[in-house]
This record gives sequence, structure tokens and C-alpha cells, in this order.
Amino acid sequence: MSQLDQFVAALESILHHVEDGILIADDEQTLLYHNQLFRDLLSIPKDKLLQNMSDLEGLNLKKELLRAAIDAGQTDAASRPVDSFVEFEHIHTVGDSARHLRIRSGVVRSPCTTAPLRMLIVRDYTEQQQLRAVLSHADESGLVTRDPQMLEIIARLEQIAPSPAFILLQGESGTGKTQLARYLHNKSARCDGPYVEVNCAAIPHSLIE
Repeated sequence: MSQLDQFVAALESILHHVEDGILIADDEQTLLYHNQLFRDLLSIPKDKLLQNMSDLEGLNLKKELLRAAIDAGQTDAASRPVDSFVEFEHIHTVGDSARHLRIRSGVVRSPCTTAPLRMLIVRDYTEQQQLRAVLSHADESGLVTRDPQMLEIIARLEQIAPSPAFILLQGESGTGKTQLARYLHNKSARCDGPYVEVNCAAIPHSLIE
């Protein structure tokens, strides 16, 4: 094995362990290399053979690159190939789930060939996007969570909030009932009025009678 072959083998091993999906193609869009994470992020079946950029279902790279280049201020991008590195966001949908991807792409030069190589770097930022969505809904209640069950409860409270119906929150002590009550108040039509919190356990029995 030549030194070049050894270097390529070592490079492939390194790229296989990076935290980004990597794809490299030639100037004719023939795929030369991609790591396993790239397949995982785009939900490409193990038995599917990738030979050309057109084999990437759900990703119109040419359209996305043009849009990203124009957004980056390259006003003449429509009349020439987009070679400089640009970045765009892509929502990859598989069934009922969606994965938020940030894709960076550009042309690189290699001493091994005179032809330019197209490189794609794909990163999953689904968790960051979900957290951003939660924070955007955070209000005076200070309620911030990433727990799926709690997010489901919050979604249900947002549906109930416009209703004038009485709401009963049940749960163990310290599970966040007070925070949920404040959240519900802030989302209701009565949000401009005062939120009055009463500790029933502190009310004397004689007063209730």
C-alpha cells in the first residue's frame, strides 16, 4: 500500500468518527466519499447505493445552495456556480418526525486532483431547535422544560387557556403545579388581572366554617 493509500485510509477512519456528516463529490456530482453519520442524519437505508448527488432524496442541493448564496450577499449567484462555502438549514422529514439539519457546503481543491471537489458538512441541531422553541414560549411564569411529558402538558394548557372553565391540577408536592397554574393564567384571557395564590393548607378550619 502506497503512502497515499495509507493516508486516504487513515483520513476515512478519522472522518468516520467526527460528529458531523461528511460527503465529498467531484465536479460531475459523482459521490466519492461519505461517512456513516451522513447516512444516519439523512435517514438513508443501509442497502441504498449512493452514486450521485441526485440520489439524495428530499434535498435539492442546487436550489438550497443558490438561496444560501443570495442570502450571503452573492447577488450574481444565479449566473455562476456557487463555489464558496455557504450554510443553510434543512428540515429532513421521516414519517411523523422531523430532523433539523445545518448544512455547510463549498468547493475545495485537492493536490491529488485538478478537478474541484464539492464538500458537504451536515450537523444535527434538532435539540437546539427544540430548546429554542421552548425558550421562545417562556414567559413570566419562568417555565422552561425539555421533558416530553411536560411539553405535552404545556401544549394541552395552551388549548385550555382561552376557556373560562375551572381547572384542577393534581400532583405530588414539588412537581410544578404552581408554575403550571401561573403559566395557565398568563396564557388566559385574564392575564391582565392579578394572579392570586392561596395556600389552602394555611387556612384555619374555623375560617372555612
